[in-house]
Amino acid sequence: MKKRKLSLRHATSADFPAITSLLDRAFEPKGIEQRTRLWRWRYDANPARIPEMPCFLVAEKGGRIVAVHGFTPMRVKVGERRYCAACSCDFVVDPSARSAGMKIKLKALSKEISPLPISTSANEQANRITLSLGGREVSSGRRSLLKPMKAGGFVRRMVAGKAGAVGQTLAGMSSIVAGKPLDWLLGIRRAFQSFSRVPNAGIQSIHRFDQRFDDFWERVSKEYSILVVRDASYLNWRYVNYPFSGVESHGLFSGDELLGFAVIHNHVDEDGLRFVAILELFVPKGETAAFQHLLGEIIRRAARGGADYITAKTSVGEWEALFKRHGFMARHSCFSPVTYKNNTDLPDELFAEDRNWYLSLGDGDICYYF
Repeated sequence: MKKRKLSLRHATSADFPAITSLLDRAFEPKGIEQRTRLWRWRYDANPARIPEMPCFLVAEKGGRIVAVHGFTPMRVKVGERRYCAACSCDFVVDPSARSAGMKIKLKALSKEISPLPISTSANEQANRITLSLGGREVSSGRRSLLKPMKAGGFVRRMVAGKAGAVGQTLAGMSSIVAGKPLDWLLGIRRAFQSFSRVPNAGIQSIHRFDQRFDDFWERVSKEYSILVVRDASYLNWRYVNYPFSGVESHGLFSGDELLGFAVIHNHVDEDGLRFVAILELFVPKGETAAFQHLLGEIIRRAARGGADYITAKTSVGEWEALFKRHGFMARHSCFSPVTYKNNTDLPDELFAEDRNWYLSLGDGDICYYF
């Protein structure tokens, strides 16, 4: 019997039902309506989109899609240059065609697709595949930050995980008996926390990012070597036009002068715990008062909203120290979800130096909650 050949091609919208089926079998089922809504925003409405980069690569065998690899186009500043990076997302392989994973990832990492393929949400297997094909990881991506706001939910989750079938009842009781006193202690600690503030500055909600954010980007971007271009065009696409609920943007202003901005996403995790993800907390280096002013506002909003925890990510040591000072705990992973392949003519050493990268939870698809 003749062996069926695997072929790779760019996907079309006609492939969306098959892609949805593959993703829904591998991950939490979302259905074609929600997924298509995300994909139209992620690709069709993306100001960074270029013709060479498809919305998806698919691997086909015997007329059936057996692997898929999605892309989010992102403009990335590297030194004085800008590249259209292909940010990996929706990478799934049918268990019956495991070899397709290496082949589709090799194509996704090729210069033909992008001079700078990047992932911000690689799982351990995707990380290993990328490294085996010549990619590298950003080591600082291994660290994330978490600040507990309430303990009851964590106690409930821990007990339910250990107690098996009777876990739900025990978990509910434990969250009351053990969780409530811990919640009070956490609340008392927050009440006595103090945050530096910028004199004569105030927080304003942002409903549209304007020219002030372009000017701010041009100024602050000079301080970092490698980061996603955060101009007004990007910020409006990524946060204002995000097609699902939960995103809030805030700027710190002194008069009409922008001193920094923050973006958060309010969501509920798979265990039913409410959390706030800090997608952006962007201020100039050294401006610790502005950073704390915005962070204090985030924590107050999270407390008012009943969040169980706040999560964040940063590659900047100065900011990580401030997060920890205000109750965030570092969590370490054995691998980094942030990977890349240098297809540019720039030296590998530039990318290999962790301190050259600026990372946040808003980069790529780390926090596409829907």
